[in-house]
Amino acid sequence: MYLNSMMPDLSSLATLIGKLLTDDSFSREQTLSDEAQYEARQRLLNAILPSITVSFAFSTDDLGVPFKVTPIMRRIAEILEPVLSGEHFLNIRLALEEVVSNIIEHSYNEEHGKIVFRFMITSEDIAIEVEDFGERGKDYSMNGVGDYKTLQEFREQNQGKMRGLGVFLVRKIMDEVRYEVVPGQYNRISMKKRLV
Repeated sequence: MYLNSMMPDLSSLATLIGKLLTDDSFSREQTLSDEAQYEARQRLLNAILPSITVSFAFSTDDLGVPFKVTPIMRRIAEILEPVLSGEHFLNIRLALEEVVSNIIEHSYNEEHGKIVFRFMITSEDIAIEVEDFGERGKDYSMNGVGDYKTLQEFREQNQGKMRGLGVFLVRKIMDEVRYEVVPGQYNRISMKKRLV
């Protein structure tokens, strides 16, 4: 896991800090009160946070055999729950659980295989890439799968068969979903969710 901060250049950051510290609450003769220090720190954080991007990645290499959804989802929860609000966390976890289940079932035929997860979180959205390397995944196409406006439309079109429900849920939860296959290299699903 790594942290990637795209911060304002140092001179503008120094100017901002200087302004915060020289506002009405500070002079050379007196120090900032605890309240004024807290307010200055909050104003600084509010100015900096929108420009920070957090990126991290992990793979299933260290999650052992048998190849099951539970340890993968536990790792995802450990990473995402502290940085996302409750509703966003639950929705994104559900979407990822569907994606992982489909990879295990369709791309790897429930045998052990590598899955790589990449996350990029900004103050505005979260972008997620999930790659697998299963041979069966290259034959999969998301074209038209789960592409329904409502659950009722899904039920009517599937007439009791529940195939495609996971893709339908992922498309309902996430704002953008793309599936890309590069034969002999990877199968990648890219998703994005607005957080504001």
